[in-house]
Amino acid sequence: MSNSRTHKKESTVRKQTDNHPIDLVHLSGYTIGDTKLQNEILQSFLTQSDDNFNTLKKTTSYEEWCNVLHTLKGTSRNVGAFHLSNVIEHAETIPSELLEIHKLQALAAIELCIIEMRNYVSKLHNA
Repeated sequence: MSNSRTHKKESTVRKQTDNHPIDLVHLSGYTIGDTKLQNEILQSFLTQSDDNFNTLKKTTSYEEWCNVLHTLKGTSRNVGAFHLSNVIEHAETIPSELLEIHKLQALAAIELCIIEMRNYVSKLHNA
């Protein structure tokens, strides 16, 4: 009798503990509840997200597109911006030959996530 194994690709889609653009429960695991540190991390992340997004808009090669997406996905997961990381993961599946067709749609989805995160962080800061 042979011992065969079925290998399934494990989904890397992350779920948040709540419906907000950033999972503060996840983030507080890194900051031990220090809200000042959380705010600094989030501000830095938003700045980096804007920079990465602007780079994505200007990319002319598929390799650069994939590299910037991968960077932004990783930082998104680190701070608990799982909705953004899931949107980026979807954008990473666009084949190179279809990038020009789907690039604007992917950019719009990423930009919407960044706007939602910025608004959420602003509300936290003003609360």
